[in-house]
Amino acid sequence: MGLVTKIKLTPAVLTGFAAGILLLISGTTGVATWAEMGDLASEHISDSPEVEMTFRVLMFLGALGGGLVIAGAYLIGTERIDTGRLLITIGVGTGLIGTIMLFWSWYDEQPEVVTVGFLLGLIGIGLSVVSRQWAKHIKKEEQED
Repeated sequence: MGLVTKIKLTPAVLTGFAAGILLLISGTTGVATWAEMGDLASEHISDSPEVEMTFRVLMFLGALGGGLVIAGAYLIGTERIDTGRLLITIGVGTGLIGTIMLFWSWYDEQPEVVTVGFLLGLIGIGLSVVSRQWAKHIKKEEQED
């Protein structure tokens, strides 16, 4: 009956927490992805003020990066799975396909210098996608029961 909510420490939650911490350490956020998507939407769909404002809000939230991923993991643990998955997506700025494309472009470029922060960011992004996928399976299992 207090303000503290019980949290289920499922693999999705633990992975989400780890992803968020790695994203915070590396400084990786979803802001660039949302900025690019906003530019594309303005160019190809509509450059209305509503579309621009929507992407500005997504950019602001995406700038929170790992913090938003941790908040999403917490919500998944409190059985607010859809909202948690959404926050993770906004915080990291990508989903499964985007992450695969990110890894591929990194591999294709074969950078000469790879920083620890860059690697931690890549691992954080990967773990956030894994967390979202595990949460999706939790949701399916609950619907089957």
